[in-house]
Amino acid sequence: MHLAFIKHPRDFDVVADVAVRFDDLEDLINANNALLSKKDKGQTYSLGAELGNIAGEGQMRWSVASSADVNQVADQLVAAFKEIGLPYLDRAATPEAHTSY
Repeated sequence: MHLAFIKHPRDFDVVADVAVRFDDLEDLINANNALLSKKDKGQTYSLGAELGNIAGEGQMRWSVASSADVNQVADQLVAAFKEIGLPYLDRAATPEAHTSY
């Protein structure tokens, strides 16, 4: 799971996504990519998406306006990961899972 932070003047939003990396695929795709360092090539992902888009709801954001919001937002992020992210990762975990497309 990755988190992105969108800063606003008085608060910030958190957006979460999950991704899967198939090493053989990424090595093949990036073998001749001179724009990426070796380290960057090891940090690419094969497929993934933002949790709200996986759920078919559009982007989900969690707002943090003060330190009092952090625990609640963290709990909501964990719940969304368990409800949306983990099932997605389970379905997408192997290249063989995508042969029916």
